[in-house]
Amino acid sequence: MKSWPSEWYAKSKRMGSDFFIEDIQIRKFIDKAFPRAGISKVIVRKTQKEGEIILFASKV
Repeated sequence: MKSWPSEWYAKSKRMGSDFFIEDIQIRKFIDKAFPRAGISKVIVRKTQKEGEIILFASKV
């Protein structure tokens, strides 16, 4: 698994740990679903109510 940046905005440590677990699950899913897509960077931004995933991929 690659090291990709994440931005979490949690109000408590419990919420931060939940975000961490979800972040790992998202990254594993992306690695498994798109193994040869040329994804160079993934940014995960999360708040309590919203989330955003930005994928940077090579052009084919």
